[in-house]
Amino acid sequence: DWTKVQHPQLGEVEVGGYNVKFFRQNPPSKFLHQEVEKHTRFALRAVKALPNVNFEKIDVQAISEDVFKIEAVVGNSGYMSTYIFKEGLKNKSLKPLKVVMIGEYELIQGKNEEQIGHLQGLSGIKTVNGLAPYSRQSAELCKKITWMIKAKKGTELKFVCSGGRIGKTEAKVTL
Repeated sequence: DWTKVQHPQLGEVEVGGYNVKFFRQNPPSKFLHQEVEKHTRFALRAVKALPNVNFEKIDVQAISEDVFKIEAVVGNSGYMSTYIFKEGLKNKSLKPLKVVMIGEYELIQGKNEEQIGHLQGLSGIKTVNGLAPYSRQSAELCKKITWMIKAKKGTELKFVCSGGRIGKTEAKVTL
């Protein structure tokens, strides 16, 4: 039951008042389906708003028989940025995105592990003027990484992007 108590900072407050049956248990079975359906709709909508980072393209250009130039474009087609909220950038444990190339090759130019920072989501596209047919971005939606490597033709390379709040995404190419 609700009980009045004296709080040292807030003064008189009421505590209690919850019914354990409705606090810890499911609603009556006749309402369960509609409650589950509402929660499911919310969860699916929230998932659709999350960052969706992928390798948009990976171009391989043969410079010679065993030297290749590789360009990978990583993009975020999700609504939210890879840091989710601006407060996320203040969190020291939130790592920027990194792209790693895995395979048997000798690196000529670039880094095995490229830090690319964060990618803005579609929420960063702002209409400048409701009447104008253009918009502006507050940050990049995609970033390009370039490597020059020496490897045998037919070598399989795996690209992994991870960090931020994206988990990880992978792509493969064969030289």
